[in-house]
Amino acid sequence: MNTMNAIEQKTRELIQLIKESDYYKDYEESREKVAAQPEIKWRVDNLRARTFRMYNESNGIDLFEETDRIEREHRELRRIPEVNEFLEAEIELCRILKATEDTINMAIDVQIPEM
Repeated sequence: MNTMNAIEQKTRELIQLIKESDYYKDYEESREKVAAQPEIKWRVDNLRARTFRMYNESNGIDLFEETDRIEREHRELRRIPEVNEFLEAEIELCRILKATEDTINMAIDVQIPEM
């Protein structure tokens, strides 16, 4: 097996391991609970999309105003137990994914010059 095939195989194994983890199972279960309530799902998805855009595409957005709106909506949605459970599970899953990525990045010494 060549090196690229081995890396691809280990990547698939890592993905499977993550999908079998309690973090992923909790995320999927809580996501399904929110998805079963279309109006709430729309509100959560809308808030998540706006938050993403605010952090990544802030052109023409009053950041203070948008931050206040998002924080108010976030607090309101967090009062719904299924939403709170979903957002907590999503954060935990993202932390695991980020920690995994960070571990790989720190272990592989790719030297990128600073400009």
